This record gives sequence, structure tokens and C-alpha cells, in this order.
Amino acid sequence: MRKYDIVLVIAFAAILLGGCGLTTERVPIAYISGNSAVQLKGADRVHLRVDVSDLRTNPDELSKKGDEYDILAPILAANDVAEVLKQAIAMELARSGFIVDTSGVVVQVELSKFYNRFLGSKSVAELFMHVQVRDSNGGLRFSTLVEGDGVKSGIGLRSGDNAKEALDAAMKDAVHKLITDIRFTDALISAWK
Repeated sequence: MRKYDIVLVIAFAAILLGGCGLTTERVPIAYISGNSAVQLKGADRVHLRVDVSDLRTNPDELSKKGDEYDILAPILAANDVAEVLKQAIAMELARSGFIVDTSGVVVQVELSKFYNRFLGSKSVAELFMHVQVRDSNGGLRFSTLVEGDGVKSGIGLRSGDNAKEALDAAMKDAVHKLITDIRFTDALISAWK
């Protein structure tokens, strides 16, 4: 083994055993509004509520510091991801003019994936959710699958902070796609009638 290779092995071992790859991190997921809301005609008459169910096997786990090594630590959520998603959707619907309370039309969201992977020098996150609109009698008015993507490029460390940026971006992307889907907003307005 060349001297250079030995130095690289020792440096990698020092970093790994120094705690960064073996230490569990907790990160708070946050929704940052994309200012995509437009006041919709007729929305100001529609009362609705948002319900989010988290169907993920392990709701706390957001990523691992390395998928190729089982010994590396997980990155966990420091807050309730389903609640953050619920508040994000409710906030954007309110900004569009809908009356968000506990009555009327129901927006049912099932979160099935919210996870980050480290790929080379990138942090790549995905969010999958199934969204249904039901009228006050429980009748199905609309159903769709929404996928959100988030990427943070040029990372040097597989850290919670780098995962968080991609995860926050994936949530922002998914909520934006939902709120700007005219079929979704039309279903909310027609479900109230």
C-alpha cells in the first residue's frame, strides 16, 4: 500500500470513528412557502379541514448517513412530519382563500414516503402522498398522487443539515404541485355545493 493510500484510510477511519457517521442526528422539518397561492374565485365560501395520516413504516427516520453501510447512523425527525405537512397544506389553502376549520369539505392526505438518500455529492429527497377530496357526506370528489422532489448538490458531508435541505425542498415541491393543481382546487369548490 502506498503512503498516500494509508493516509486516506487513516483519515477516513478517524472521521468515521470520530462520531459523525455513527452519531444519530435529529433535524426539524420545516415548510417554507413558495408564495404560489392565488386567490381563487368561490374559495371564500368553502369550509374545509385537512387530515394527514402518516403511513410510513418508521415515521421518525428521514435518512441514513450511508445506505451502503448498515453501521452508519440514521437521521431522524425532531418534529412530527405529518403535522408539518398538514399545516403547510392548510396554510396554502387559506392563502388561496379557503376557510380552513373543522367542518365541511375534507382533504385527506396519506403520506407514504418522505426520505432522503445521499448519492455521491448530492442529497436527494422524495415525498409521495395520496390526496383525496371528500364532500361533507364523505363522497369522493377527487383523488390524486403527488410526488415532491428536493436536491441539494455539492455536499461534502452526509449530515442531517444536508438531508434537511433536500427534505424541506421536497415538501415545498409537493405542496406547490398540489395547491397549483386546478383539478384539486376545482374539486374543493364543487364539493362544497
